[in-house]
Amino acid sequence: MRYFVRPVRPSDIDDIREIALQTWDGQDYIPSVIDYWLHDPDCITLGIESDGRLVAFCNLHLIEDGCTGWIEGLRTHPQWRGHGLANTLVERTIDIAWQRGVKRVRYTTDLENTASRAIAHRVGMRERVVMGVAYFTTPTSDADTQKRSSKINESSPAEVFTLLNSVSDNIQLLSGVLVYDWKVVDPTETGLVYAHRHTRFWTTITGERLTGLSTGKERREGSTPQWSFAVYASDFNTFHEHVLFHLNMARLHDYREVVFIYPLEYETRVTETILTPYNATPYHLILFEKEASLSHPKDTVSME
Repeated sequence: MRYFVRPVRPSDIDDIREIALQTWDGQDYIPSVIDYWLHDPDCITLGIESDGRLVAFCNLHLIEDGCTGWIEGLRTHPQWRGHGLANTLVERTIDIAWQRGVKRVRYTTDLENTASRAIAHRVGMRERVVMGVAYFTTPTSDADTQKRSSKINESSPAEVFTLLNSVSDNIQLLSGVLVYDWKVVDPTETGLVYAHRHTRFWTTITGERLTGLSTGKERREGSTPQWSFAVYASDFNTFHEHVLFHLNMARLHDYREVVFIYPLEYETRVTETILTPYNATPYHLILFEKEASLSHPKDTVSME
């Protein structure tokens, strides 16, 4: 099989849509973002062409003021799987990221996606953190969702940064990163400002301590908008209050489905008290990361 790597072009849209239709039962999010990728100067979308058609692609998004190269949307047409195309794309994407001067490259995937995990390991990425994820239908009549804590307030990136760094025993973000909606940033001022372009922050303060932090945003997969939220807390009561807050948010704004991300330390209680009533199955996302080193080449990467 002959193929070559090249930048994705607007003329590839039909091929991209065909691949997306065969991903996640046709509910892939790629069609809703591909036009944005192709016009965003911070995105580099690469594809593999074979026999005159695009058969694989992925996007490199330079985020956090260019410090992080975020790899996303890795897709291969089913008929071309098993030929190492995804591995080739990731290797080339990482090479380009180093040329752009990033400090690290990252991506998330499902913990059960053995092919994606194998690619990460082959290119030298390490496992950084694992989080729980659950998808379920928004409750419509559960009285619990009526409980809104007055302690939960929407906060700005600057407020969140100050709270995270003001007291030594504040809640600790797992492995020093903030995971939201399958995305990840460092909880720096730059990272929080970037994340806030795409998600909102809510906090709970007890005394002078930050005891609860959650994020929430609209997520689109296919034709159904979802409310996607992540919750961190120093105790389960505060954690549960934030969960109920976001379920109520989803219900009030007519989101039929929610995506819920949480630290594994609460997984047993999440399963027993939150997921079981809605027959939700827990999944897990895993963050892979590779840091830049002085050994990476700095010459220009050719685009075949």
